Amino acid sequence: MNSGCPPGFRVRSAVPTQLLWIVQSTLFRLSPQAFYGWRRWLLRLFGANIGKGAFLRPSVRVTYPWKLKVGNHCHIGDEVVLYTIGEI
Repeated sequence: MNSGCPPGFRVRSAVPTQLLWIVQSTLFRLSPQAFYGWRRWLLRLFGANIGKGAFLRPSVRVTYPWKLKVGNHCHIGDEVVLYTIGEI
């Protein structure tokens, strides 16, 4: 079955991508504002490299977290979409 993506585009199968979509739409997005550690942990579960003390707001969206690196004490604000087609 062809997903329409070139080979190696996602790096991972469609299953983790769909699971990520569910997690971001529920556990991540509905978490209280102050739960920055929770959101860092969720993204790390999907392979993101999130620095110590980074702040990610609940409305942040990450397409492919396994292609994301966020430094220590960075702040990603409301409604930011990190469309990680390549590494960010």
